[in-house]
Amino acid sequence: MTNLIKRKGLLSLMAVVVMIAMMSVACKNKATRPADFSVEGDIEVADQVNTSEELVPDSAINIDSRYGMLQYGSKYFESAEYQNADGTKFRYAIEFIEDYDPQFGKGILVKFTGYDKNGAKIDKTYSSSSARKSSAEKQEYAPYQFGLMESSDLIIYATGYLDFKPKGFDAHIRLALKNK
Repeated sequence: MTNLIKRKGLLSLMAVVVMIAMMSVACKNKATRPADFSVEGDIEVADQVNTSEELVPDSAINIDSRYGMLQYGSKYFESAEYQNADGTKFRYAIEFIEDYDPQFGKGILVKFTGYDKNGAKIDKTYSSSSARKSSAEKQEYAPYQFGLMESSDLIIYATGYLDFKPKGFDAHIRLALKNK
């Protein structure tokens, strides 16, 4: 009888150890979407062509904290005109694209395009599943961060403006809501 009691205690202990091991492996192997595409070093924002150009949004944005980034689906933002070192004129652009992932459900992809000061094309996509919303007391703006260390910052204002500082960039870029 005592031998059976000793075995039962040993088997129970082994079962607990196996469960803990399985849980730790399952947590480490959790499938996630890429949070951010890394860029090495500081990237300089290209020079603005006409500093007197007035950047005006086509409309304001109604910010509702209950819907997160889903409320910005199909929105398009564009900057003033910039010029890189080789003389190419362009505008930075951010487009919010509706997305569906079987694991995460309905979400938003944030596509950022433009050039750096040296003429290298930039084409990055961020996932709303990796975005963390910072708290804002009023519904005048909605700040988000993508990634953990050296994150990309995005702030959407109810006035129709958007400020974006991509990971690795040396400054924020101001964009305005445009009808596409």
